[in-house]
Amino acid sequence: MLQTISTAGSRRQFRHEEHHSLGVSGGAETGNPEQAIQSDADQSGYDWLVAPFEPISLDELNAKASMLVRLDNKYVLDAADMKHAIARFNESFDVLEIDGLRRFNYETCYFDDEDNTSYTDHHRGRRKRFKVRLRKYVEAQLCFVEVKLKSKRGITIKKRMKQQVENYGTLDEAAMEHVRRSYAEVYGGDFNRPLMPSVEMRYQRVTLVSKEGDERMTIDFNLEFMRGERRLRLDSGKFIIETKSPNANGLADKILRSLHKHPTKNCSKYCVSMASMQAVDKYNRFIPAMRRLNVLPESKMLTQARVREWARVQGQDREAEYSGSGVLICPA
Repeated sequence: MLQTISTAGSRRQFRHEEHHSLGVSGGAETGNPEQAIQSDADQSGYDWLVAPFEPISLDELNAKASMLVRLDNKYVLDAADMKHAIARFNESFDVLEIDGLRRFNYETCYFDDEDNTSYTDHHRGRRKRFKVRLRKYVEAQLCFVEVKLKSKRGITIKKRMKQQVENYGTLDEAAMEHVRRSYAEVYGGDFNRPLMPSVEMRYQRVTLVSKEGDERMTIDFNLEFMRGERRLRLDSGKFIIETKSPNANGLADKILRSLHKHPTKNCSKYCVSMASMQAVDKYNRFIPAMRRLNVLPESKMLTQARVREWARVQGQDREAEYSGSGVLICPA
């Protein structure tokens, strides 16, 4: 379930991060509390999410699990499944704690050009693609401009540069120079497209690191998407887990698999936010993730229901997809 609020004013992938120090980040609480979506999740603070774990400091986390090269998987769980997973995670993972805090607020502003090239490249499945964002770590009052570039071999490189927190929401010349330099270093060409704010989001994050130190995971929840005067608050009982390990088959992945949970493909928060805010016309690639997060537009949900019924009548044992133009697609 989701709410739209008007206001006035996986594919597995390698990831290399130049800066692996974990900042304190997340989304500040906004909006009318009465408009928040009710769920099984603990609205009073999600203490059940962090209380079972032993703490680990930021320095200890970076020393144990810098994860400069890693494989990632994303999962979408509801509150009930998340509680079962937490009961298993606490035996082998510690939780990041900074100044007594274990849940941190992130604010992120994504940038794209007027053709939404970053979104479109991902939707088309292009391996050579990149995203630009500003990320603010609210509690620490830190801000970074981040460029995520993906090579043809599927290697994702993230380059970060510290930015003045008061510049959050805009790319100044120094930030744009960082974007151009990062693009040239990875792709060997010039980047000349003007960038503008595309969508913003806020969420809370918990970071767990394995006691063995060879993997970690993040848990994102309380997501809110913002674009212009529109806001979309996601179901507060939905959690996005991202596991990070050397081989995409770490302990967390095995625990989730034992609970019959499998990675959610194409669960890009940027792309899902653009699609769910109906800022783009095409989003078939992201429908499975949107369905798991309950942000599929009603018209598409109804269409999907009709397509599933059609597949059942036709004796199809595969899930049918709807192209958005009257074409039924049954994946092999």
